[in-house]
Amino acid sequence: MASYDEDHDLVSSSQMETGEESRVSLQVSELVDWMNTLEIEDNAEEEGDWRGNLLSWLTNQAPLLPVSKKAIEELRTLQLTEDIPSDNSVCVVCADSFQPGDEAKQLPCQHLYHSACILSWFRQHNSCPLCRHELPTDNPIYEAQRRDRERWKDASHMFA
Repeated sequence: MASYDEDHDLVSSSQMETGEESRVSLQVSELVDWMNTLEIEDNAEEEGDWRGNLLSWLTNQAPLLPVSKKAIEELRTLQLTEDIPSDNSVCVVCADSFQPGDEAKQLPCQHLYHSACILSWFRQHNSCPLCRHELPTDNPIYEAQRRDRERWKDASHMFA
């Protein structure tokens, strides 16, 4: 009889390799330990505090996935003129309107941002702030997972 792990195509802890899998396992273990230290009562306000604490903790644990240097170099740089498209009239990173003469970066999804704003954003994120279009990172593990997600998405369309 097959084990539960085998039936569900799971990797058992004895099969885990060092590296990304063990790092994720350690983070999950730390999360469980931290959650066990919390005292949760039936009070909704305290439950909200608990959720806020959890969100804050998870945010601090999330790895930064900056955009690769190569992808940044390949972004189109524009000197904006009077002809700023109305759907791209504001840099959503800083919330300022574009002005003629501003330097902007255009992402593959066609969204525009002030160059300094989007370069700052890309030090911590690998996606467009508006549509979440992902740009490449220098993290080979993440890139392999991203390719797998794309393959699954493509395969699921075949059966829909």
